[in-house]
Amino acid sequence: EMEANGQPADQVISGVKRPKSLQVQQKEIATIFQHYLILSFFACVPDRQRTFRELQLDKNFMRIDGDANDGEDTWVIRHSADDYKTGATYGERPPLPLLPSLTPAIDDFIERWRPCLLRSSDDTPPSSFLFHQPKTGNPLSANSMYQIVSRCCYKYKE
Repeated sequence: EMEANGQPADQVISGVKRPKSLQVQQKEIATIFQHYLILSFFACVPDRQRTFRELQLDKNFMRIDGDANDGEDTWVIRHSADDYKTGATYGERPPLPLLPSLTPAIDDFIERWRPCLLRSSDDTPPSSFLFHQPKTGNPLSANSMYQIVSRCCYKYKE
């Protein structure tokens, strides 16, 4: 049921909007954080949107400890030949490291905010994809990635 001002009836109490639940607030923060990381990844690694949509933890997106990387912890994208259509011809791609300065933000997103975007169901195993659609919990589609990038960039065009 809708009130006259377009707000759901259960969100309006005598003309005052009810505060958002903690779960809704966390999902909104997680969504904004995810947008920040997506744009940051494009700035670091100029690659196709599919590369970032299909990132999976511990499969093609891995954390490299500083001991193995000149003292700085970093996240790296690693593609096998099976990950892209010309893989049979060219083989495995060289690793694509992200800036070490993004490591704390990526760690925080994975640990604290990414779970807010996942589907909460006991009968499905948790997704290994890094990025998810906030409304469905599904991995990002090509269109959802396009919408995120274009809308975020459009906001700041003026």
